[in-house]
Amino acid sequence: MIKTSAIGPLKHPPFRVVWTAALLVQLAIWMQNSGAAWMMTELSSSRLMVSLVQTAMALPCFLLGLPSGVFADLFDKKRLLIMTQVGSFSVCILLLLFAAFDYLTAWPLLLLTFALGSFNALSMAAWLSSTIQLAPAGQLSAAFALSSISPNIGRVIGPALAGICIAFFGVTMLFSIVSLCFILVLLLLTKLKPVKKEGLLPPERLWTGMMNGLQYMRHSQQQRMALHYVFLFDLTGCVLWALLPLIAKEQLKLDANGYGLLLGCLGVGAIISATQLPNLLNRVPIRKLLVLSSLLYAAVMMIIPFIHNTTAVCCLLVVAGACWVGVNTSAGTVIQSTAAAWVRARVASIQLLVIMGAMALGAIIWGLVADNLSLSYTFIIAGVCLIIGVVIAGNHPLNLGSEADFSSVKTPNFQPVMLEIAMDDGPVAVEIDYRVSESEKEGFLEIARNVGTIRRRNGALKWRVYRDLSQPDHYTERFIVTSWAEYLRQRERATQADKVGALKLKLFQYSPEGDIQRFVAVL
Repeated sequence: MIKTSAIGPLKHPPFRVVWTAALLVQLAIWMQNSGAAWMMTELSSSRLMVSLVQTAMALPCFLLGLPSGVFADLFDKKRLLIMTQVGSFSVCILLLLFAAFDYLTAWPLLLLTFALGSFNALSMAAWLSSTIQLAPAGQLSAAFALSSISPNIGRVIGPALAGICIAFFGVTMLFSIVSLCFILVLLLLTKLKPVKKEGLLPPERLWTGMMNGLQYMRHSQQQRMALHYVFLFDLTGCVLWALLPLIAKEQLKLDANGYGLLLGCLGVGAIISATQLPNLLNRVPIRKLLVLSSLLYAAVMMIIPFIHNTTAVCCLLVVAGACWVGVNTSAGTVIQSTAAAWVRARVASIQLLVIMGAMALGAIIWGLVADNLSLSYTFIIAGVCLIIGVVIAGNHPLNLGSEADFSSVKTPNFQPVMLEIAMDDGPVAVEIDYRVSESEKEGFLEIARNVGTIRRRNGALKWRVYRDLSQPDHYTERFIVTSWAEYLRQRERATQADKVGALKLKLFQYSPEGDIQRFVAVL
């Protein structure tokens, strides 16, 4: 049972509306994806074509994920979500018509799945960042967990519902239900109020926004480690999702009813994990939780292809569903809890890009392996690769971030400039002078390097500390940003954690009461 604090954000109406809508979207997407995968087994005898259904859904997230994060950070999320859901609804109507009139063949099915995946990719970061943005004050950590759990619930429950629907009513009814889901989503979105963007600066350009998002994660150790883990786990673990239709049809000799049963067991595991994970994150070190879940998932993968008893396979799939949600949600919570508000959607999009890219690549790899080897060899190879990945990535420490550390802070006014400068003028070099005695040098340099990481993470292109050869106690910190507007944005991006390091460094300044000594700009 979840503690009240774990579901606290759901008591807040705006959060509940967007979280419910996001969950409906995930259910619809994965219902369609699983229905398409099962249908492909009827339309083509190629194992590769079956696995390409997953690739068609995941590849757009890899191609469009990062731009979608920039759009979500810079523009009105409600409008972006409505536009993408209208597009998804249109694709589902086309699928419904093709299926109803028996015109659906293998390649049109893949193309329409790719189109649906594209609209999904353009909205995923907006969904995740919207749920976090609408969380009540003081409940961000619970919102992180809930927003990470909902996509994983949809990923597991959606296929189960699809299997049941196909078994009893057929594919046409499945696509009708998926279309209805998007209608409900659009109705829910009309209840949301647009959220005004804070700050008076002009929005970043698309390319600059993407580079800033990548740079932020590059200079955040916790996020890098979590991303490495997600990639290794999903690249190997996706074999179960990509080839489960073949496990059902060839190994267990099941029909659509049986396939739905297998997916339902994954769903049961997902629900168990989703309801217990917020409490587990408070009790178990997150690194330990990731390692144990991954090793258990690998064991299940290597056992399943040797079992021909449906009941036993179902029990193992319950465990697999719990582990899948546990790993992806735990890593996602680390990533989101260590991100500042200004870049949160981009961070979410990079995480989703890695997940979908790993699943798209993994589906191709394991589909090709299965076409040339048996299913049992394919699952064993994937399991061994996952264990190796855990050994490589599992030694790095991972910790959840503090809500207080990543809250925005107001930065002091800087020294005024005497020349007129436009927002796009630049690049701009910022120089700050310090006086450091020989005995303080090592401590100063350590603090300066930490601040340098923060400056690069917040948008600086280059950062260095220089020592004056004629005055050994004189040091100059110099960092460069692309434009005057980008420097002003960097000041807006400061968090409480950033401020702590900056205050330590400020003690060494020539003029501690001042913030910046010099600006040098290319005009």
